[in-house]
Amino acid sequence: MVVPIRLSEDNEIRLSKQAEVEGVSMNQIANKAIAEYVERHAHRDRVRKSATTQAARFAELMERLK
Repeated sequence: MVVPIRLSEDNEIRLSKQAEVEGVSMNQIANKAIAEYVERHAHRDRVRKSATTQAARFAELMERLK
């Protein structure tokens, strides 16, 4: 799939330099960065959901321990 994105001039330069250092395309780095970002945020969301569930589950116990 082709998705056009607009990069700031600074980000384009940084991306280009990093691609050159790694010997890969700018597209490969952008795809990797997007995948890492999405996974990191998905993990954060799972942790938040779990924390909320566990807080509700143990709320009574925590109140008694005060």
